[in-house]
Amino acid sequence: MVIKVVYYVLLTALLSAAAATDIRKRTIPNMIPLLILAAGAARVAAGIINGENTARTMLSAAGGAFIGAALMILPALKSKLGGGDVKLSGAAGLGIGFPYILHFLLISLTLAALYGILRVIKARRTGKAGNASETTLPLAPFMLCGAVCMLVNCAIRLFL
Repeated sequence: MVIKVVYYVLLTALLSAAAATDIRKRTIPNMIPLLILAAGAARVAAGIINGENTARTMLSAAGGAFIGAALMILPALKSKLGGGDVKLSGAAGLGIGFPYILHFLLISLTLAALYGILRVIKARRTGKAGNASETTLPLAPFMLCGAVCMLVNCAIRLFL
């Protein structure tokens, strides 16, 4: 469990960097998903070394990475989502694993949807439709919120 907490702390730190660049530039440097992928691989390896079931851990990691990317690829193909968001989700899925990647995405995407709805309501009230940079929504900050929720959940389970 301590390994997972350490992983979530690293994931949160890396997603903070991704969120900062996503907000400012609407892009995510390729190095960040690569570092998240490396942290996830290290978490999986450390878990196996510490006695986690090898097959279950590997299947969970592979499933998490696959589902993390697969659920985001369709919106990306329709140009509704950036490739960096798909890479972040897939990379995070490796360390988070299945089924917890579903929790992570549910939290992240729900918060993003709520924020988007509030922005639409505000735009309609003020009568300002906004330009492209005002109508696009950076997703990395919401993934950061999802990672923080996963970190808090994991830390609570560790200490209870």
